[in-house]
Amino acid sequence: MDSKIEYTIKLDDFFHVVHIDAYGILDFSNAQELSIKARETASKYNYGIFYDFRDIFLDGSIADIYIFPRENKAVEDIHHRRIRAAFLISSGEEVADWEFFVTVSRNCGVLNHVFIEDEENALRWASGR
Repeated sequence: MDSKIEYTIKLDDFFHVVHIDAYGILDFSNAQELSIKARETASKYNYGIFYDFRDIFLDGSIADIYIFPRENKAVEDIHHRRIRAAFLISSGEEVADWEFFVTVSRNCGVLNHVFIEDEENALRWASGR
């Protein structure tokens, strides 16, 4: 695990999601590592992904955000692209960056969505309910 980020990954059998609680600084390398683990686990169980990123800070430029969905090795497999991933974030100055990330992801065929302080709807969306 990268020293800039700490996280736990667990299965939520009620919502049928891989639940990730994370805090720290998220950059390209640790985001890719976490994305690979989450999508491999979700694929194995046919679950969605719920990222609790309320305590995450982004370390990257707008260009990094634009490039990440295109270069993320976790979504090279077409089945991994179709896994729903909900990102629960706090309101604040990074909201626009997260919304841009979701737009770029969708343009690449990746099913990501951002939720601001709305855990229940994030879980429901990720599970497809």
